[in-house]
Amino acid sequence: MQLLTDRFSNEKQCDGRGYCGGTFQGIINKLDYIQQLGANAIWVSPVVENTEGGFHGYWAKNIYKINPHFGTGRDLKHLISECHKRDIWVMVDVVANHMGYPSGCCWDVRCNQTQYNNFSGFTPFNEKQYYHNYCQITNWTNKLEVENCRLADLPDLNQTNDYVQQTLLSWIKNLTGFYNIDGIRIDTVPLMPKDFWKKFGEASGVFQIGEVSNQNTEYIAGYQGPLTSVLHYSMYYALQNVFQKKMSFKNIQRVIKEDQLAFKDASVLGGFLDNHDTHRFLNMSKDLSLLQNALAYTLMAKWIPIIYYYGTEQGFHGGGDPWNRESLWPYYNTSHPLYKFIEKVLILRKQNGKNSLTPHKLSNIVVIIVMYSQEASNVK
Repeated sequence: MQLLTDRFSNEKQCDGRGYCGGTFQGIINKLDYIQQLGANAIWVSPVVENTEGGFHGYWAKNIYKINPHFGTGRDLKHLISECHKRDIWVMVDVVANHMGYPSGCCWDVRCNQTQYNNFSGFTPFNEKQYYHNYCQITNWTNKLEVENCRLADLPDLNQTNDYVQQTLLSWIKNLTGFYNIDGIRIDTVPLMPKDFWKKFGEASGVFQIGEVSNQNTEYIAGYQGPLTSVLHYSMYYALQNVFQKKMSFKNIQRVIKEDQLAFKDASVLGGFLDNHDTHRFLNMSKDLSLLQNALAYTLMAKWIPIIYYYGTEQGFHGGGDPWNRESLWPYYNTSHPLYKFIEKVLILRKQNGKNSLTPHKLSNIVVIIVMYSQEASNVK
């Protein structure tokens, strides 16, 4: 289950762009809600201190300090300990590509070159030598540009710099070890060289799943090896084509066949329908039966189902950032038809064990999904 710490459990009203008050303790308070649903792992947003407005966690200011908006290091340890008592694994989101915005700058506030190159507010990367020279990514097919230029003006770390590389490797080793973290989700993986990721993954000592946002299965598969796994973006696009655009189920079959040729181990890929960077499924179609169909495949396919982005179980339908990052409170209705549907399908998956949907069972997908949807429609 993916969740944004700031938006998962509190009582404060949100304005979309600012902090809303969600904390590690707030997650602890709702572990019953998570466990009853059937989730046996959570993926939490980055935990380090961020620059102004970084409620989502992707704008690091000090990689050695826990974001005080979420709580303390002790609170994070307590969250992970409480999850482990329930046999719930904890995966923490991490960023090694960039830092947050320099003082006075932001995604919607243009700065001059002097301001963009002011790194004095960052810890530990507070000097220009630790970053690539200023340039923006404009051509996503240009590997040199993608690995050396800035994403949305965020200061781009130079992982070939020995100090930067060794600091990041030491940091991730200490983070996972000290807090007893079970796995890491890694942001913006293609923006850094593969040889760095091999070292980073080994240093972490835990399961790694990388974000490689691309429709090409072969391209995505190139990052499994350097890392344990990747989020299955090519299947995400196939699922959108089938369930949103009403295209043939052969789109899913095609990607499964590509998986068999491209990936070292397709069973550890991360399957998903939406996340914090995409429109929610129900934003594109309000048809709950379509969502139930798509969820049935996602939950039963032979991969690691990232069950949903928090709020799916309550019918959230936000659009682009920040409207897809709603606060969950006060919507903790365990009787919601979607919550009950996910709960039932997860019970079936656990009963089915390793006998989840495989290429040999693809012809039965439609029958299985229709059966699940009919069952869910009876939930009141």
